[in-house]
Amino acid sequence: MINWFKKQWFVLPLQINHGIEIGAALAYSGHYKALKDPEVKKIALEELDHMRHLDVMLAYYDTRHCTVIDFTFLIIGIIVSKLCLIAPEFLLTKVALSLEIFAMWSYKKLADRYPDHYNILLHMHDTELKHKEYFLR
Repeated sequence: MINWFKKQWFVLPLQINHGIEIGAALAYSGHYKALKDPEVKKIALEELDHMRHLDVMLAYYDTRHCTVIDFTFLIIGIIVSKLCLIAPEFLLTKVALSLEIFAMWSYKKLADRYPDHYNILLHMHDTELKHKEYFLR
């Protein structure tokens, strides 16, 4: 029983980031609908790609994503997606920039915590850095 709890605690950061990627992809889809910027659509697809990588990592640890976490971020993503349709562009950019800064920090921390996946997590960090640079323009 203790081993199960230890394992769940160990994989929790991956599960949380999996949910965050769902919310981010949805938020960026709303951002894209509001601005029709093809780069934002590409970013949304890259967030889904990150989610798939996290699925593979979770499978490596013989576990899977957490439905409760995913559902929570699904709702947040839907709400943010709808708000994108009425929010001013500068606000969309500020929120996106904040998401990317958090994601960069998160993937750097995950790379340190899960050395077996260091390269892919660092690649995901670098992708988020490119997103951040895009939103800074």
